[in-house]
Amino acid sequence: MTQEIKIHVLHTGLVKVDKALPFHGLYRNPLAFTGLFRSEKNQVTLPVSSYLIEHPKGLILIDTGWNKQVRTSNFKELGLQVQINTGYLPTG
Repeated sequence: MTQEIKIHVLHTGLVKVDKALPFHGLYRNPLAFTGLFRSEKNQVTLPVSSYLIEHPKGLILIDTGWNKQVRTSNFKELGLQVQINTGYLPTG
């Protein structure tokens, strides 16, 4: 272990959300948070990331990403959020 701190960004999947969630100032719409009456053109796909920090005192893993269950059932992983978000998790 070195004396420096390193941060590794690990892309662990994807999530499709309404543009108003990450860019709320540009796409302000009160319905965006419900997923109702919002078309595909209002969707954007973003990476789901985890962060591994190498610290002189050890490793820290922050937010381990999607549960593998998202591959077979977005509803079981996300519950009612599936109206707003769609999770994608690659195999492996």
